[in-house]
Amino acid sequence: MHDDVPGRLWAEESQAMVMREISKPTLMTAMTLVLLCDFALQTGQDALAFMLCGCCHSAARLLALDRPMLLSNNGENSKESILAESKRRVLWSCFVLDSIVGSGVNENLRWRDGPPQILLPSSDQTFLSQIPSAEAPLFLPRRSDVSPSSEDLQKYNLRSNLIYLMSIRTRVLRLIRTNPYDGHISGPQSPFMQLLQALEAWGNSISTQLQLTEFSIYVHKELNTLESLFYLHLSYHILICDLTRISIPGFAFPLAAGFRAAPGPFVSHCQDVCRHHAEQVTRILRMMAEHLNPLFSESTTYAATYEATKIMIVYTASLGEQEPDTRMRLKEDIIFNMTVLSEQTRGTLPSRACRALTRLLHRFGFNDIANSSRATSPSRNEDDAGEVSGPPEAFYLSDLAPFRRAYDDVNQNRDRRESAAGSLASSSRHLTQEAPVLRPWSQQIVQPLGALEMPGNQVSTLGDYTHIAGDISNEITWDLFSLPDWVFEQHEMDFGA
Repeated sequence: MHDDVPGRLWAEESQAMVMREISKPTLMTAMTLVLLCDFALQTGQDALAFMLCGCCHSAARLLALDRPMLLSNNGENSKESILAESKRRVLWSCFVLDSIVGSGVNENLRWRDGPPQILLPSSDQTFLSQIPSAEAPLFLPRRSDVSPSSEDLQKYNLRSNLIYLMSIRTRVLRLIRTNPYDGHISGPQSPFMQLLQALEAWGNSISTQLQLTEFSIYVHKELNTLESLFYLHLSYHILICDLTRISIPGFAFPLAAGFRAAPGPFVSHCQDVCRHHAEQVTRILRMMAEHLNPLFSESTTYAATYEATKIMIVYTASLGEQEPDTRMRLKEDIIFNMTVLSEQTRGTLPSRACRALTRLLHRFGFNDIANSSRATSPSRNEDDAGEVSGPPEAFYLSDLAPFRRAYDDVNQNRDRRESAAGSLASSSRHLTQEAPVLRPWSQQIVQPLGALEMPGNQVSTLGDYTHIAGDISNEITWDLFSLPDWVFEQHEMDFGA
C-alpha cells in the first residue's frame, strides 16, 4: 500500500489494535475488522481482505452476533436498541463482505446454507432518531427456493435491499458454477428461472423512494445516500447479467452447458436480457458521472463496469453484420465504459481492466474501437490477458475477482515460467481434487494478432465467433512473461485520452 493512501495510518494502527485483542474480541473489534476488510478491498490488498473476511466471520460467531438478541422484560430501551442494532449491522456487514470476497466459490464462503436468521437492519432514520417506529420486523428467507413477497420488498429499506441483493448474488454465482441439473434450464421450476424471476420481482416491487428517478436522486443527494442508491441499482442490473451471460457463447461456466438443449427462442431471449441489463449499467454510469465525484469509490463498481463491458463486446461480436443500430449503440457504450475506467487514477484496478478489455477487443476484431485512443507505455503485468470467463483452474473467477488477485499476489514469487498455465492455474491443484487437466499452450499466440483478425474487422460468422470465444476463455493460462514484446506493445491503450 502506498504511503499517500488516505487512511493508511489509521488502518495500520487499527490492525495493531485488532491483533492485541484477537484472542478476546469485542463488538468494537468486530467493527474494526469489518472496516479494515473493506479498506483492504478498496486499496487492492486482496490477500489481506480475504484473511480479514474470515476473521470477521469468526468474531461474529464468537460474539453470537448471528443469534437473536434477548431483550429485557421491560422492553427494548434506547441503550439496548442501539446495541442490538449495532450488532445486526456488524453481522450483516460480515455477510456482505463474505459475498464480495467469496464470489460464489463454495470453498471461500462462510454462509453457504443461507443468510443469518436475524432481523434486517432498521432504517437510518429510525436508528439515528431513536424514536419508536412501526417498522415490521423483516428477515431474509432462509430457503433458496423462497423469495420475499412483494409486500415485504416494499418495506425493505436501502440497507435491507442491498443485503438482499447480495444474498441473491451469492446464489447466482454459486449456481452458474454448478453442472446442469436434471430437467430443462428453461423450465419454470429450474433454479435458473427461479433466480431470474426473483430478480425481476425485486425490480418490479422496489419501493418508490428507492426507484431511480429525478426526484429520488434529488432526495438521496440531500440525504448523502445517492451513491448507495446508484450502487443498489448497479448491483441489480449486473446480477441479471451475471446470471444470463451463460447463454452467450464464450462464457464457459459449467451451467452454460444447459443451454445447448434449450429452445432457440429461450436462448435468444436470455441473451437479449443480458445485453439489455449490461446497457443499463452504462446508463447508470452516465448518471453517476453527472452527480458523483469521484465516480467510483469502491472496487465492486469497477468489477461491474468491467463485466458489463465484456458482455457488450462478446454480444456485439455474436451479431456479426446483423442489427447495425444495436452494434453502434453497444460500441458507444463500450467506449464510454472504458473511458470512465481509464480516468480513474486510484489503484491499479481500472488500468488493468482497460488493458484486459483492449486485448479482448483486438481478439474479436474490434480494432476500430481499440485504436480510437493512443497507446500508453508497455506493461508486462500478467493480469492483462483478455478473457471472456476464467478457467476452471481459477474456479471460473474473473481476473478482477478479489480471491483470484489475492491468490496470485500470495504466489507471485513462484517461477511462472515452469508452466505455460500461469500462477493460479499451475498451482490450484492443491486447492481442489477435481481440477481438470491443464490445456497445453497454444502455439498460435506467438503470431502477431493481425494474423488472427477476421476480414472486415468483424467476426464473420457465429461459428468463427464461438471458436474465438472458446480460445479467449482459456487465455489466462498463458505465461505472459514468455510472450514476445510485440504482445504488450500493441495492447496498452489509454481510453479517454
